[in-house]
Parts: sequence; C-alpha cells; structure tokens
Amino acid sequence: MPLPTATAIPPTASPAALPTPVPTTSVTPVPGASEESGPSGACTAAQVEATPGESGAAAGTSYLAVTFTLVGGEACAVPRGPNLALTANDGTVLVHDTDADPRPITLADQLEYRIGWNVGCGVSVPRPTLASIELYSGAVISVPIGDFGPSCVDGSAGRLFMVTDAP
Repeated sequence: MPLPTATAIPPTASPAALPTPVPTTSVTPVPGASEESGPSGACTAAQVEATPGESGAAAGTSYLAVTFTLVGGEACAVPRGPNLALTANDGTVLVHDTDADPRPITLADQLEYRIGWNVGCGVSVPRPTLASIELYSGAVISVPIGDFGPSCVDGSAGRLFMVTDAP
C-alpha cells in the first residue's frame, strides 16, 4: 500500500540552495505501508543509506539529487521510482508522489536518484523538511531536504516524483 496522499497547500519561500549534504538516514516503519517484501532479494531499509546532494531546476521542475548507497549485505533490489512523500519534522505528509515505479533495479554499490517537484504558479505549499522514501519492505528512509522546494509551472496540477536513470 503506498504512503497516504496529501493535498499540496500553497510556497511561502522560493527554493534556495541546499546546505552541504550530510549523510543522515533514519528508518521508520510506516503504519499501513506495504506488507509485501518486494521482489526476491529486495533491499531492507537497514541496507540502504540515502544522502541528499545538489538541487537545481530544469524544464520547469526543481530537482534534488539523492544517492542510495548499499551499506550492508549483498547487492539487492530497490524500486526504480520509490513511493515518496515530503513531510514535516513531525511526520505530517505535505505532498505525495504521483509517479511511483516499482520495477526493481539492482543496488550493488551506489545509485543516483532525482526528486522532481513542481506546482502551479500562485499555489503555495508548506516547506517540507524530509523526503520519506518507501522501499519494498514497507519501511521508510527519511532524508533531510534542506531548503528544497517546488518550481512554478503555469497550468501545472503539481507533480512530485523520484527516478533514476540507471539501466
């Protein structure tokens, strides 16, 4: 079961540069999250460290780089596009992804992902502080996202997603 959906609420500040990345990952079971273990050889949240990187914008969407690093065990499977929610420090979901892709890819060392986010111009959203990334196990890796915020796109209904270009 995916993370709960939330409605985006109107930006109070424009996106700013992300502070120097600090590899911090916490693992929190999500009530009601998927109970499936995923494909054979799926990574557990304890095997994966997620580190935020640089942010920027392209084609009307703000992006934040996130690196997944295998920190325990053998190579394992992660979703090509994990379920994603941007949350406040207290865990309140502020916005949920619209384009999860559960197809498995292998994490043998590191994989580079991008979180992409845009909203319609004039729409403001509260500033999230964490990206909660759901792996197959139903556990969530929470990654601090600094000042990352959405870009403004005329006519956009809003879009939030996380993808990798890995084959």
